[in-house]
Amino acid sequence: MTEKTSYRVGLIGADIQLSKSPALHMREGAAHGLDYVYELVDIHARNLPESALPTLLDELVERGFAGTNITHPFKQAVIPYL
Repeated sequence: MTEKTSYRVGLIGADIQLSKSPALHMREGAAHGLDYVYELVDIHARNLPESALPTLLDELVERGFAGTNITHPFKQAVIPYL
């Protein structure tokens, strides 16, 4: 019996609720036999300030995320955390 590999990944940004990334990534993951969950982490949906980036990065590490994409307004702000 083959065990399915599971991945949790995401996108951190502002006003990203209409992003097509989750559907695209999960569909591609499924095509490769992966349990692939892509979660939107939208600071505006969570009512968080832009200064919350370090806290969000820590949260995703604690939750076991394999990785995350970064978009507006954090594309430059994330550089010190790489």
